[in-house]
Amino acid sequence: MSQNRQLLYPREEMVSLVRSLDRPQENGLFSQDVLLQYPELAESYTKVCPNRCDLATAADRAAKGAYGYDVQLTTLKEDIRLMVNNCILFNGAEGAYADAARTFEKFAMGKIDAYISQKVGGRRLSSFRVASVSVPEKHSTGKRGRDGESRERGPEAVDNDSSRRQPGRGNGIATSEDDSNRRSAELIKLIDSLNRREDDDAFAVDVAEAYPELKSAYEAMCPLKMNLIIMKERAQNGYYLGQQHRRRRTGDDPTLYMGSSIAESLTSLRDDVELMVRNCVNFNAGVVEWERRAASFHHFAHKKIDDFVLRIDPSLRGTRTGVEVYVQEAKKMQQSQLKQKIEGSERSNRGDVGAPESVAQSISPPSHTTATPMNPPRKATIPGTARIPTLSAHVNVVNTVTPIVQPTALQPVFNTPSTLRRRLISDHLHRETLHARLIHRLENDKSGTNGVPEIDRSGDAPQMYEPALSCRAVLDAFIISVREFHKAQRESQDFVNPFMYAQQEENLYCDYVTLIKQQLERLFLHIVLYNREKAEMYDWAAAKAAQMAVADASLLPTAPAVSSHVSCCWLDEAHLCYLVRFLQHLPQLLGLACAEVDTAKSDRTGNAQLYLTTVEQGVVGKIAKITEELLSFIARYEEKITASHQNSESLKEQAEAPAL
Repeated sequence: MSQNRQLLYPREEMVSLVRSLDRPQENGLFSQDVLLQYPELAESYTKVCPNRCDLATAADRAAKGAYGYDVQLTTLKEDIRLMVNNCILFNGAEGAYADAARTFEKFAMGKIDAYISQKVGGRRLSSFRVASVSVPEKHSTGKRGRDGESRERGPEAVDNDSSRRQPGRGNGIATSEDDSNRRSAELIKLIDSLNRREDDDAFAVDVAEAYPELKSAYEAMCPLKMNLIIMKERAQNGYYLGQQHRRRRTGDDPTLYMGSSIAESLTSLRDDVELMVRNCVNFNAGVVEWERRAASFHHFAHKKIDDFVLRIDPSLRGTRTGVEVYVQEAKKMQQSQLKQKIEGSERSNRGDVGAPESVAQSISPPSHTTATPMNPPRKATIPGTARIPTLSAHVNVVNTVTPIVQPTALQPVFNTPSTLRRRLISDHLHRETLHARLIHRLENDKSGTNGVPEIDRSGDAPQMYEPALSCRAVLDAFIISVREFHKAQRESQDFVNPFMYAQQEENLYCDYVTLIKQQLERLFLHIVLYNREKAEMYDWAAAKAAQMAVADASLLPTAPAVSSHVSCCWLDEAHLCYLVRFLQHLPQLLGLACAEVDTAKSDRTGNAQLYLTTVEQGVVGKIAKITEELLSFIARYEEKITASHQNSESLKEQAEAPAL
């Protein structure tokens, strides 16, 4: 078989092509063998990358004619991909080495494709293949043509023709069978290459077998199993090349799996990829990490299949690819479905209240009594009909939307109790009509009793709450709880680690609360209030200052001050909901305060980046953990205070009720 191969590209040109790929931009990254440049990395590198290649080795192979027999230079491209994959596997998928490897791969593939296009002169690449099947029409030509052809090709070619015309199984069928076996082997390699390192064998194993505890749930949601192991077995059985129904594998018929475009080729293989991705998305619905991993694998798999199809039939270049048909169309369909769900939710929230156009049609006079005016109609009220109501804005809660949040080191993550989170959302939605929440009334305010939670009836005054719900009260209660907890743990005799509840940790909680008190008092009017709340807070503070001035002026010089509030302290006057708002921003503000500017790393606009050291990240993470504990304590504290107040109110009503 190797004797009949035709050298399509000269060896000298192939050597020059390989040497032209060694650019100074890569700083010799792919010039020589890694083990020759870095002998100390021999053990670790060979474990990660057992098969390796470099441009020097590729040039030696080109000089020996290893690449010149393939029209598409597939072997050379595979060696280039091997260099790039080894670089990424050993140095990581991100960083300077990974970027250089991807840039080199793009440059090398473009250089090789340009060389192929230059050599074939724009003709179809398949015409340069060695003819493997004998054409019987040539045998019926005249004697002059046969003799002339025999004289031009020499005696060896005549012997080959005579042997090819012998009865029995000819070399043409054997060549087709060899091509089929080679193509099947390449397809198996393609499926093996789909198992990426960053996927952690997520698509290479059977979920039901790897995780028996998830078997029932997985089979219920994904009845049709599919993974790379099943795909490899199908490839070995000839399923994707249309050979599974043949007893004698005498070659494959490209018309069974090749279509008129790249996307329409190898549809069976693409369908299995779609099934595998769909199972992953359905079983891990709502998990952002798995959805992102499935989308990445989806694009990667179809891109690899597109490249494989182009190696089989380069004439399909320029047609629609699988990435365009499967990946991009899937994204568009997902966006349209999401839009339809949002619109359906909006219609369901509106209920029986129709659109203004439908309401106007329902109250318009009958059609036989109306006429089309030449001039625009005037605004008039139709007798006997109600005025069209003004539709207010609705709040749509869409359960199917999962926001993609990627916090940075300056955005530490912590959990907020559901009761506090619902109030934060409600306050933000009603921020235009939200009143201030205060603790103490002014002395001339006779509308209520101090210490009783009461919502203003007129809608123009702040809401008043009892002193136990102030910011200072809940912070003091938290400090008492922390000290009692650490004291009980230190006095206990059944502890495992005597250094687990050290005095230093208790002091950290106390310093944290002290910091909150200082910063909340200083930033209260600037970062935690909405516009209407801020206006009412300023009005309340001004009225209190005027009241204190009048009280001080009425006192005798020798009389002691009787005012209980010498100055306005927002920790004593503000409701604890403002403390919850402040805590939502505190860890990030502390991280921003600790961050330093990295002028060396700046984006295209010239803006410098911020960075945190490892120690600072640990401090911010500890602050976020304490913030989460404080938020949980506030939720329990408020619930306890509210329950005790309700119990006291019920007991008071029972005591005031007349005896029967």
